[in-house]
Amino acid sequence: MLKKELKDEVFITGSMLSPLMLAAQILEASNLCIEMLTEKESVHSLLERLTQSCILYADRMLEEGADGIFVENGENTADLFSPDMAEDFILKYTKELYEHIQANGGYVISHNCAEHAFHEMELALKPDVLNFAFGDVKALGEQYEVECVKIHKKIGCGPRYCFKDFERHDVCLMGNINPNVFGDGSFADIEHEVKSCMDAAPEKGFILSTGCEIPLNTPIEEMETLWQAISSRF
Repeated sequence: MLKKELKDEVFITGSMLSPLMLAAQILEASNLCIEMLTEKESVHSLLERLTQSCILYADRMLEEGADGIFVENGENTADLFSPDMAEDFILKYTKELYEHIQANGGYVISHNCAEHAFHEMELALKPDVLNFAFGDVKALGEQYEVECVKIHKKIGCGPRYCFKDFERHDVCLMGNINPNVFGDGSFADIEHEVKSCMDAAPEKGFILSTGCEIPLNTPIEEMETLWQAISSRF
């Protein structure tokens, strides 16, 4: 319906969970982690089935006019798994899903807002866009009394805090406004986030966005402030 009405005026995005995220919803996360250790083959069998289910769902969204699909892949993180476990249970299945979406004309936006996400593994999946949340520029400013872009010159940046290093991967980056400034923050905090993210962003291949979801009850005035802060940059 949206595609028929709006055609190519806007980018229409579908949304779904990655196979492992879906498995965590079915089994509950703690049970899934236990079964990864005790029932490894059963978990792989489940992930194979869920990957096919995800593919069918993605196909349906593309058929209905979605230009791309936003895939939640937030469990690809050191907060939950070792790199070996993530590669074993995440990489293969998520990559199959991404490649299928792209082969059928859709764009893939891979979302991972985890604090210790395996970003190199996310990039190995070759999404069209990587949406991330690390790089809380306000917290960094409070800690080091400088803005993110200046940290490069003063103390250097680890990959958790800044995204300059990702330019070499030829993947569009999308982030990383701290969503905590909405609701409990101030207009000045929102403007500071926009400025800091844009000052640290690569010159091309960057979409300014929040690093995770904007709180449900965010006042419309704060959304207007966000839009005005973005518009003033162009």
